[in-house]
Amino acid sequence: AYVPDYCIDEVSNHTIALIMSLARGISAYDVSTRNDIWDYKASEPIYSFSGQTIGIFGLGRIGLAVAKKLQNLNIKILSNDPYVEKIIQGIRMVSFQELVESADYITIHSTLNKETRHKFNKEVFKKMKKSASLINTARGGIVKQKDLFEALINKEIKGAALDVLE
Repeated sequence: AYVPDYCIDEVSNHTIALIMSLARGISAYDVSTRNDIWDYKASEPIYSFSGQTIGIFGLGRIGLAVAKKLQNLNIKILSNDPYVEKIIQGIRMVSFQELVESADYITIHSTLNKETRHKFNKEVFKKMKKSASLINTARGGIVKQKDLFEALINKEIKGAALDVLE
């Protein structure tokens, strides 16, 4: 359901937590240590978060909240949203292709419609950096899950954090 003002703060905070978890390899280290494997290589490579590029697909209420919260972390913020015409300080509006090819982390905050269904698919994952990760806290159908699974297995992208499924 579309509820415009519901959980903006909570979802934007959750999104940032997922980004940070991917950035620091927290989930991989958790699994490793629970299996009694105490190896710092469980989540290599780990990059410095400073200087990374975050791509925000959909700059509505939640996407904008994510961007504003990230602005003080010494990162670049890109966004693609065909419905946003105004310039927002600290956010560079780019084409979808530039967002996909440039971002270290792409976070999805778009509605699900005929234009966005399976927008993130095999072709898109092949264009992403091999070191990039995808975060989806919007709608499951925006990501073609089978293609995402294959991209992760084939190491076409580094990681994914999904709060929603198709």
